Amino acid sequence: MGCMMDIHSDVIAILSAVITGGFVWVFVEISNRKNRHNDEYRKFMAPFMKKLSAYFRYMEWMHSGVIYPKSMNENEEDFQRLVERTRRYGGELIMDGGDYGINYFSAEKLQNICYDINNIWYFYDRMRPPRIEWDEHFSLDETLVNKELKKLDPAYVDKPYSIKQIVNVSENFYLDEYQPIEYDIFYHEALESLYYYQSALVCTSLFIVLTTLSLMICFDFPLWLMRALTLIIVFLFGTCMLSLFVSENTQLRTINKWREYKEKLAKQIKRRQRNNK
Repeated sequence: MGCMMDIHSDVIAILSAVITGGFVWVFVEISNRKNRHNDEYRKFMAPFMKKLSAYFRYMEWMHSGVIYPKSMNENEEDFQRLVERTRRYGGELIMDGGDYGINYFSAEKLQNICYDINNIWYFYDRMRPPRIEWDEHFSLDETLVNKELKKLDPAYVDKPYSIKQIVNVSENFYLDEYQPIEYDIFYHEALESLYYYQSALVCTSLFIVLTTLSLMICFDFPLWLMRALTLIIVFLFGTCMLSLFVSENTQLRTINKWREYKEKLAKQIKRRQRNNK
């Protein structure tokens, strides 16, 4: 009986130590890493989103000055479609005020938007010859347009408004602003998911430990069960520790391989089901 009491006390002491010196420390460290990464991400993403918002407003001011031929070919229709699609974001900003936040768009959505911006140049370049024209009599508030151009590149300011300017601004935005940070945006999103899963693992483990500790205080467990619970909790703690000591890139590669394996397995199951039918 005394031996059981000693083991019971030892298990409670171990669990208490794991809670105070283990899981809580891991959770705080994950939060610190996440905050440091978010600070670094904000340093380059906030200026980018300001420029993207300025580009959207620029397109909203400029789109009405574009004259399209009455009978348009495929490239001209695609050009018009992309101009309309991008300028709508500018209309939303003008109505609401301010700029889009750094987390307003997902990485994939932002990529699609920037591909559209680049394709404005692409479809214009395919026009042989370009029949789209700029309406020289279009009444434009130059102060508003130049305000946005200054944010994009002061070199654009005071230059004649034209279709060519719209094309150049779109092309340069994609090449100079988006392409250099394209990978970083997807990497940030992947790290955000990783930190979420790490935090969920720690919180779940902590909940299991607290529940086990509460039950042990209130009830007498058999020796084998106490040993099993202790081993399970030590295993969970070791797994949480690995999330700190294994590099984030290695963890991301492992997650990606697991996702690829699941997708491949799902395709094989579907193929077999079709064959069985």
